[in-house]
Amino acid sequence: MKQHHVLSRFVNFFAPLIVLAVVLNQVMPAQADLLVTSRESNSVVRFTDSGQFIGVLIQGDPTNAANNTAMNGGLVGPIGIATKPGDDDHLYVVSSGITQTGFSTGVSSVLQYDLKTGAFVGSYATDDLNNSSDLVFDASGNALVSNFSNLFDAFHDNVVKFEADGTPTGTFAQLPFPMGAVAIALGPSNDLFVSTFFGNQIYRYNATTGAQIGTEPWVAQVLDGAWGAGLLYHDGYLYASNASQAPPASASHVIMRYDITDPSLSTAFITDVGGVHLAFPGDMAIAPNGNLLVASLGNDFSDPTQAGQILEYDIDTGAFVGIYAQGFLNGPAAMTFAAVPEPSSVALALMGTALTGVGVWRRRRRSA
Repeated sequence: MKQHHVLSRFVNFFAPLIVLAVVLNQVMPAQADLLVTSRESNSVVRFTDSGQFIGVLIQGDPTNAANNTAMNGGLVGPIGIATKPGDDDHLYVVSSGITQTGFSTGVSSVLQYDLKTGAFVGSYATDDLNNSSDLVFDASGNALVSNFSNLFDAFHDNVVKFEADGTPTGTFAQLPFPMGAVAIALGPSNDLFVSTFFGNQIYRYNATTGAQIGTEPWVAQVLDGAWGAGLLYHDGYLYASNASQAPPASASHVIMRYDITDPSLSTAFITDVGGVHLAFPGDMAIAPNGNLLVASLGNDFSDPTQAGQILEYDIDTGAFVGIYAQGFLNGPAAMTFAAVPEPSSVALALMGTALTGVGVWRRRRRSA
C-alpha cells in the first residue's frame, strides 16, 4: 500500500510536467536560422538568427563534378533558396548547374532537402529549367523560378512556374531577348518583379497571370553597366543590388531603393565606392532586428580564400552597421530565414526534469 501511495504521488507530480513538455514542443515556434547558399563551394551554410556560424547544413560534391547525384542530389552552383508555405519540414534550393569554372555543365533543378538534417529528399522540379537562378513561392505554394539564359534551349530569359507538387506549367513570364532573368521578388499588390543581367532593367508582371504590367520596363535603367543580382520588397520599397560587371577599383557597389508606387522616386540607398565593405552585392533579407542584410561576394573571385560575408545596414539610413555573418561562404548567392524544426530548450528542460524525477523515484523504490 505504501509503495502504491509513492507511485501515485510521483504520477501526480511529474505527469503534468511531461504533458507540458510535449505541448510546448508542439506549439512553441522553431528557431529561425539564417540559411545561405554558397555557390562556389556547392553548399548551404547555417547561422543563428543573430549571425553566429553553426555549420554546413547541405554539402554538394566538393570536387564540383557536374551531375553527381550520389551526393545530395547533385547540388552544383546553388543559388536560389526558399521554404514553401504549408511545408515546415523542407528546404528548396536551386541547383543552377553552373560549375566553379563558370560553365553550365550540370542540369538545373530545384532540389528538396530535410530542413532539420539537410538530408536530400528528392528533385522537386527539373523540367523547363536551364541556367536557373532565383526561386520564390506564392501564397498557394506554387513555385516561380527564373532562367538566366541559354540560347540553345527554349526556356531562356523567362520565369517558369510549377504547381505546389512540382508539376511544370511552362513559361510564366517572358522577358525580351536577350535580357537574362536573374532575381525575382513578389510585391504587395500581386506583383512579380524580375531583374535582368544584360538589360540592366526591372520588369513587372501580374503574379497570377504572368502578364507584363505596362509596355515598358518598370525600371528602364538600374545603373550604367550594372546588373540586378538581388531583389527584395519590404515596407513599401523595392531594393535592388547592383555592381559593375567588370569594375575598376573605384567602381561603386550599390543598393538601389525604389518607391513601390513610383519607381522614379529612387535613391542610391547604399553606395560603397571600391567595395570597401560591400563588394558585388547579391541577395538581401531583413534581419530579426529590422535592419537590411546584404550578401557580399567579395572582390577577388580567383582567390578561394576571399570569403564572402553577410553585411548589415541600418534600414532607415543605409549606414553600415557591421558584419552580420561569415564563415564557409565562398560566393554567397541567396539567403532566407527558416524555422528549423527542433525541440525547444524549455521543452527539453522540462522533459529532463521529468526523467530525472523518474530516476530518483526508481532509486528510492529500490532502496525502500
